[in-house]
Amino acid sequence: MSKASKMGCKQKRVPTGLVSLDEAALALGCSRRTLERLQQTGELPVVRLGRLVRVDLVTLLARLRDQGDAR
Repeated sequence: MSKASKMGCKQKRVPTGLVSLDEAALALGCSRRTLERLQQTGELPVVRLGRLVRVDLVTLLARLRDQGDAR
């Protein structure tokens, strides 16, 4: 057990893989609405599983990092 767990501290994990728009917004520090707008314009690639909309967070973070390096 980690020291933080022993002290009763809860650590937030950054989700990986396919995540909901809410989870992606939390990880990226933006609103769900921002991600919805990016999805509608085609700037945010999503995976549709029936009615569910998921974002590949690992790929999205890599794409954002690459865009930052290009500037």
